[in-house]
Amino acid sequence: LLAPQMQMGNRVLREFDSDGTGALRVQFRDDSGTLMRRHFVYLGSSNSQMRDGGCYFYDDGEGGQVQRIRESLGRFTQCSIPKMMSRMGQCFTQARQCAVKLKRANYNKTYDVIGGCDTNGSAYVFSDGVGTISIDFARTIALDLGVENFIPSCFQVRYRGVKGVLTLDPNLDVRKCWAETNRIADNSRYTNRQNNLAVLFRPSQVSLLRFS
Repeated sequence: LLAPQMQMGNRVLREFDSDGTGALRVQFRDDSGTLMRRHFVYLGSSNSQMRDGGCYFYDDGEGGQVQRIRESLGRFTQCSIPKMMSRMGQCFTQARQCAVKLKRANYNKTYDVIGGCDTNGSAYVFSDGVGTISIDFARTIALDLGVENFIPSCFQVRYRGVKGVLTLDPNLDVRKCWAETNRIADNSRYTNRQNNLAVLFRPSQVSLLRFS
C-alpha cells in the first residue's frame, strides 16, 4: 500500500465523488516475483489460507528450491491438481510442534470401523479420522505441551501425512503391561502381535503418501 497521492479527476468522480472520499483507485501489477534482488516463487498454502486468498512465497535461490521442498512433503503424482493442492495444504496447517519423538516401532495402522450407508449409498466410516493413543504416551505429550494437571482425552495431530485426532485408548497400556509381565516379544510384521504401541492410526487418517 502507498501513501495517499493526488490524482487527476474525471467526469465520473467529479459528479459522484466530489469530496474524494467515496472511491479508491486500484492498480493490479504483473511482475517477476523479484524483490530486493531475490526471486520469490509460490510455495503453497493451508486450506484456510486458500479460502482467504493467502499463501506462502519462498526465495527460490538459484532455482529449483521450491520444487525440492514440495517433493519432500509427499508424493502427489497420482493426484488431480485440486486434490494435490488440498493435500499439500495439510503441511501448511498451523500446529504446535511437540518435542516428543514417536518411534516407528511404537505406531502402526489398524482398521476403520465401517458399516451401513450414508445418503449417497457409500459405506459409512464411523471412525473417520479418529485414531487412538495410549494413556502413557498422551501423558508424555501433555507434559511437553505444558499441560500438567490432567491428560487430554483427545489430540488433533498432523504427523507424516496423517491428519485427524487421537483419542485415549487404555487398552494399549493394558496390552503393553501384559506383554511385559509375560515377557512376550513384539512381532513388527503384524499389528495384532505388537504390544508396545503408543499410537494406532487408521486408513481414513492418511492424507499423504508420506506415511509409512
